[in-house]
Formats: sequence, C-alpha cells, structure tokens
Amino acid sequence: MQTTLKYWIPALLLLGTTIFSACEKEVKFEIPESEKGLVLNALMRKDSSILVRVSYLKSLNDRQTRLAGAVVKLYRDDEWVEDLLPTTINKYPYYTSSTKATPGHLYRITATVEGYGTIEGTDYIPESPQTSAEEIFNVPDPQNGLKVHLHFTLHDAATTKNYYRLRVMARQTWGQSDSTLYPREFRFKNADMGETTSDGNRITYVEYFFEDGNFNGSAKNIQLELFGNDFGTGIDTTTYQLEVTALTENSYHYLRTRDAARDNDNDPFTEPSSVFTNIKNGQGIVGGIAYRLVRLKP
Repeated sequence: MQTTLKYWIPALLLLGTTIFSACEKEVKFEIPESEKGLVLNALMRKDSSILVRVSYLKSLNDRQTRLAGAVVKLYRDDEWVEDLLPTTINKYPYYTSSTKATPGHLYRITATVEGYGTIEGTDYIPESPQTSAEEIFNVPDPQNGLKVHLHFTLHDAATTKNYYRLRVMARQTWGQSDSTLYPREFRFKNADMGETTSDGNRITYVEYFFEDGNFNGSAKNIQLELFGNDFGTGIDTTTYQLEVTALTENSYHYLRTRDAARDNDNDPFTEPSSVFTNIKNGQGIVGGIAYRLVRLKP
C-alpha cells in the first residue's frame, strides 16, 4: 500500500544515494530475537562497482554500528571473483569492488566478522528500463497560472515479471552555492496508477513503486502532474530529470518495506514495520537495480 507524501531527510533522496548515505535516518523495525546481529547492505547498480556496508545491530531499534575489519567476498555465478577492499566514506567504513556488476550473472556477497560469524546475500542485476516519447510541458491553470505535466511510455519486457520505481528530479538550492537534484512531488493522471484518498483526491508522491501486472510485455503510457516542493531556498524547474529504476524482486520488496517503516516511524499511531531481508544468518539486502535517466525541459 502506497503511503501519502512525507518529507524525508534530504541526504536520503539524492540521486544515487539509494546505495547508502552517512546521513541516513535510522529506521525502527521489528527483528526476531534469533536474527539480531550482523547486517549486510549492498544495492548493486548496473555497470557500477559494488559498495557494501557491514553493520551490527545488538538489540531491537538500536543504532547500527558500522564494522571495519570484515572480510567481504564477491562471487559471480558461484565462482569467487575478489575480496572487496575496505574504504572510508564520510568517516564510515565500507567495502568496494573493482568488478562492475552486469546483467546475466548471479552475484553472491559474503561478510565474515571475527566473533560474529558469516552472513551472505544473493541477487542479479536487471536490465535498464526502456522508455520513449518523453514529453514535459506547461499546462495553463486558472487558479495557479501553470502546471507541469510529464508524459512518457514505459516499454516492459515480457520475459519475466518486472518491478519499477519512479521519481522525478529537479534542482533544489540549499544555500549560496549548493544546488542538488531532489525529488519533485507528483501525482498520476492515469486512473489505474497511484491511489486516491477517501474524499476522492489523488495521492501525491515523491517516489512510486509498481509492478507490471496490468501491462506485462506491452508499452505503458504514464502521465504525471508535477508540483514544486516548499523546502529549501529555491527551486530550479527549468530542467527536470525523469528517473525510472528497474528493480529485482528482492530490491523492490526491500525498498518498499524500508520506506514504509520510515513513514510508520514518523507516525505515533502506527506500529513499527518489519523490513524485508534476503540475508542468510542476518539482516539487510543484496539487491540489483538499474537506472534510466532522461533530462527534460518544459
């Protein structure tokens, strides 16, 4: 179930920080007592080096402790490829590969920490999503002057079930010189996408997860209405960036449940949610993703 719009910590919403950020917000989620311990996180991007975070969660809802000194191994199609090299990003320990992740292979990552044991996760890299007929234009509005609409066609492959995430980015200025891409709010003009509130209004999103259930193997025309966000010191909407991300089933369920847990954590009337994991003997995610980015000017 998609949730209504909530403002997240900006560092989590930067393009490319789907991998990991040192400024990320800790999410409260339920962990079975038997599965507390090591956490392995690696969202593998197509044609990119693999970045891995190894942490330890010692009790329910505690802040994860990042672990240096782990032995992290990468396997491709069950054959050892390399031991990942330790590196430091924003003062936190990570592990990175020299190998770039590509479609057509099954990748397995193991992490061993002395005194804690070994955990592992496996996934593949999806092909990049294909889009066409991208068009963005201003639409006169009697009340607000102009609205921005974005239309595009998503071409879905019929060979397998496909999973997607949709975002629209524009530049947001946070100071004298800091101008970074951040998600813009949008809602669907498509009747069969998105949701409506109890009073019939269309729900607004900053990102939207969906499957290809009702258009498997065909071309899907998607129509969005865009909105400016009311944070930061300025919004440059002269150029938008359409971001369509192909997800594996693992990364799809992980990102959806992670975001639901974050939203529930902000709601005092909702119980903490569990976050999907595909890690053996631990928690976290090894998942594949592939971007399709299109820059558009209205």
